[in-house]
Amino acid sequence: MTLAPGDRPALWRLARIQYDDVRQRPVLLYPEGVVLLNDSGGAILALCDGVRTIDEIAFELRAQSGEEVYADVVEFLDALIERGLVRVSIAEAGSAGAGSPGAGSPETGSPGPRPAA
Repeated sequence: MTLAPGDRPALWRLARIQYDDVRQRPVLLYPEGVVLLNDSGGAILALCDGVRTIDEIAFELRAQSGEEVYADVVEFLDALIERGLVRVSIAEAGSAGAGSPGAGSPETGSPGPRPAA
C-alpha cells in the first residue's frame, strides 16, 4: 500500500504500546504476539491516533529529532499495515477506516490481509 501525506494511521483496536521493563524498550502488544520496537518505532506509533496525518506525524518527529524522517515513517507504517497492526483512514476517500485492520472480521477483531488500494 502506498501511504499518502494526508492518510491518518491508527493502531488496530486490539493492539497497544507498552514499555517492557525486562527488555528496557517499547513493545507493540497484540493478541497473537508482540513486536519489539526501538525508540523511533515507539515514537511513531505513539502519534498514530487516527487523527494526525502522516505529514503531521513526520513533522512532529522532525521537530523533535532535527532530521528528515518522512520516508522512515512511511516505511515503518507500511510494514505494520501489511501485518494488520495499523489501519489507515485514507485521505482521498475521507473514510473513517474499519473497526479492525485490513479485511479482518469486525465481529471477531481478527486481523486479515489488507486489500491493495
